[in-house]
Amino acid sequence: MTEIETDIYDSLQLFIKSIRKFTVDCLEKKFPNQWESEFRNALYSSGRNIKQIKWDNDVKDRGVKPVIDLIDFQYLEIFASKTKEILKPYFRNDVYSLPTWFKEIYKLRNHFSHFTDFNDSSILIAWEYMERIAGCIGDKDLQNKLLEVKKKYFSRKPDNIKILNDGKVEKPDNGEQVEVSTYKKSETTPVPYNPKDLVNLLLNISAAIKK
Repeated sequence: MTEIETDIYDSLQLFIKSIRKFTVDCLEKKFPNQWESEFRNALYSSGRNIKQIKWDNDVKDRGVKPVIDLIDFQYLEIFASKTKEILKPYFRNDVYSLPTWFKEIYKLRNHFSHFTDFNDSSILIAWEYMERIAGCIGDKDLQNKLLEVKKKYFSRKPDNIKILNDGKVEKPDNGEQVEVSTYKKSETTPVPYNPKDLVNLLLNISAAIKK
């Protein structure tokens, strides 16, 4: 992996470790000694138990791995959507946007797990969401790590990009909301991610916004 990929990967690992602890603490506070069953219950949605089946298989095949380590990115969106009342004291009104935040972070994580192509601008969006979440749950160490990496690579983010809760960006001149996919350099040709190209990438995003 490149240097930036290593830093992003390490940050994602710190993030999920923090979320695991936070999730268990929240559930234990509400349901003492029942966090595992309550977490599983939250994975059921709209008559579908696909996530529950996946969770059951993970638990069955975990070996000596602690159950808490099975809480992974793939479960966070649905968990956040089903436990709003539990999470609201920490996220306040942002609790309604939290599933979208986790969805964008999951997309970023999938790139590093499966080596798939991804939209470079999505890094900026997922990073801001991770920062917001770290602040809401009060994890200073995670906040410091994310800030360190942000300053190292993302400090040149154009001022006219405003990241919204629903994963879109907004043109501040007229308030128009544009899907993230608008900023793909190419729909057919993968663009290698290189830290040296970050400034050019951000300039391209800025130019796209001004069109």
